[in-house]
Amino acid sequence: MYAAESRYLAAGGPGKADFATLAPFFAPDVVLFQAEGLPYGGIWRGHAGLERFFLVMSGTWRCSTWSARSSWRRRTRWW
Repeated sequence: MYAAESRYLAAGGPGKADFATLAPFFAPDVVLFQAEGLPYGGIWRGHAGLERFFLVMSGTWRCSTWSARSSWRRRTRWW
């Protein structure tokens, strides 16, 4: 799975890479539940749903610049 994920991300990831690289690692009827309060919350069904989830989730976190390391240096609690 990790090798396939690496290939998927190296090929551009969600929205660019072919999900067929990851599909064999998920049952065709896979169901992913995410908390409704998240920007990508809801129920994602099947390979097509999982592919859409990856796209929405990656778009949500693409612009995040927070890091635990920088918070640690500032002695800020991050949990």
